[in-house]
Amino acid sequence: MRNSIRRQMQVWLMIPLLILLIVSAVGSYVLSMYLSREAYDQALLNSADSIASRLIDDNGKISLRRLPRRVRALLTHDDKDQFIYEIYTEDGRLISKDQGLPKPPRLIGSGEPAVLSFELIGDDVYRVAVTRGSLPDSELGHVIIQAGETLNSRKEYRRKLLLGIVVPQMILLSLAVIAIWVSIEKGLKPLKTISEVVRRRSPTDLSPIEGDDAPDEVRTFLTALNGLFLRVHEDMEKQHRFAANAAHQLRTPLAGLKTYLEIMEKNSKDPEFTKMLHQMNDGCDRLIRTVQQLLSLSRAEQGEVLRTYEMVDLNLIVEEALTDVVPESLKRNIELDLDTQDEPVKVLGNAVSLKELTMNLLENAIKYNTEGGHVSVSVTNGDNVQLVVEDDGLGIPEAERAKVFERFYRVSMKSNLEINGSGLGLSIVSEIARLHNATVTIDSGKNSKGTKFTVTFPAELPVAATAPQKLSKL
Repeated sequence: MRNSIRRQMQVWLMIPLLILLIVSAVGSYVLSMYLSREAYDQALLNSADSIASRLIDDNGKISLRRLPRRVRALLTHDDKDQFIYEIYTEDGRLISKDQGLPKPPRLIGSGEPAVLSFELIGDDVYRVAVTRGSLPDSELGHVIIQAGETLNSRKEYRRKLLLGIVVPQMILLSLAVIAIWVSIEKGLKPLKTISEVVRRRSPTDLSPIEGDDAPDEVRTFLTALNGLFLRVHEDMEKQHRFAANAAHQLRTPLAGLKTYLEIMEKNSKDPEFTKMLHQMNDGCDRLIRTVQQLLSLSRAEQGEVLRTYEMVDLNLIVEEALTDVVPESLKRNIELDLDTQDEPVKVLGNAVSLKELTMNLLENAIKYNTEGGHVSVSVTNGDNVQLVVEDDGLGIPEAERAKVFERFYRVSMKSNLEINGSGLGLSIVSEIARLHNATVTIDSGKNSKGTKFTVTFPAELPVAATAPQKLSKL
């Protein structure tokens, strides 16, 4: 995930959103401070004016009319705050007070605006306003009114205002995160679809991927990918044609050479020369078999067998393959045992390729067996169709079982037997099994002696697509 496009897009989209949220939260806090201060400072000045309007001059004494309950509730913000006041003459003489506010640093002159400040009284912080009031019917004329209130209502208002701004922003941010997540997933879906299409393909399927409805950026990638498929397909076709032509060209002279060797061997009177001819004839047989295996492997790798799939009876295929290897088994004095089902065992595949698979397993079992050994072949039809070839020969070491399907790999054995081979038989078995979606497992034979090959065919075989695949809903 370190180089994930999805992760990078999420990071580069989420970081600006997070920064925007922090800046917005700070801005909202500053704005709530400013708005609450402006609103409550104006309310405090209005409270001071209300006090001024309630002042009366009673024979030279300033007094305050009794404030109605509604007015008191407004001054104390419904008892959330404590409201106090003081009244001074223009020359600074205190003439009325509610509680002990500190004397203002200076008195307000005529025409001057009100003065607002914060004062610490006891354990509480007060917002204090100093303003002028008039008594038209009194000889004092004007008075200085100092009013203060605690900050409880301001803090509550500021908190509500901040929540009213930040909470919707958090909701919008959450919705934006969801929208970004969905958009990224939808934007990357074409790449995921292409990956899935390529993953499901067989190694031999190099047909182009059609993406007419794909986005422009993805279509460019598909064009490059299809171009790569085309170049690889052309290269594989060249290799296949070369292998096929070479095999065909070799088979004709080899067949002629074998004929001449057989004629010379029959007409030879010299025992030593006849022995040499016999060895040459055996070598020619091995060479013909190797050419045939190379051609079979080339066809299997090119997936030609996929074009001729049909329902075939595995019993008949195994019987034909067993018949073809009888001469070799008689030469090595190997006993063959066949166990098939009474009813046809149908599998979807190519009969020629399946026969080639069976013959390679039988030849391998005969070749790596001792004289007088035993090879059994069985076909079972349970949950899955299985072909089992078991021998009591030399066996395959467990450490080398994963390597025997590699081309030209031959198991190194300490044996007096002269074993000739090309190391292609099990590679052909592996390729043909893969094309039939079958699995090949290797185990030890009975009593931990010899080798047991089990080819398991699936219940249903999905035929690989050879036509161009088209991406939908990109």
